[in-house]
Amino acid sequence: LAVHKQYFFCNQDMNWNIFDFFLVLLAVIDWVTIQVGGISGGNMNFARSLRVFKLGKILRMFRVMRFMRELRVMMASIIGSFISLFWSLIMLGMIVYVFALVFVQAITLYLLENQDTMDSQVHD
Repeated sequence: LAVHKQYFFCNQDMNWNIFDFFLVLLAVIDWVTIQVGGISGGNMNFARSLRVFKLGKILRMFRVMRFMRELRVMMASIIGSFISLFWSLIMLGMIVYVFALVFVQAITLYLLENQDTMDSQVHD
């Protein structure tokens, strides 16, 4: 308020600024009533129930997300590519598996055909 003066309430973010002003006003009222009157009586329960509005500050996160449109686009594209990545890894695994079977078959065939020459080499 000290910096922007009346422009604080009439710019494009005026709804968020009014909401923030309301939350700060509630905090100040709560603090003043605790300092001046002490905590006693049922009327303080109403002031404590106003603290629920402070949880509304979490809504400010959505205000920040509006400025991160590029980040959201990049995250959406990365998340969208996970399905393609999954199927690519499945295909790569299948290719490795098939080549492993081919190599095992070729080595087995080679060992069976050259078994007698290998036995003589082992005994020597």
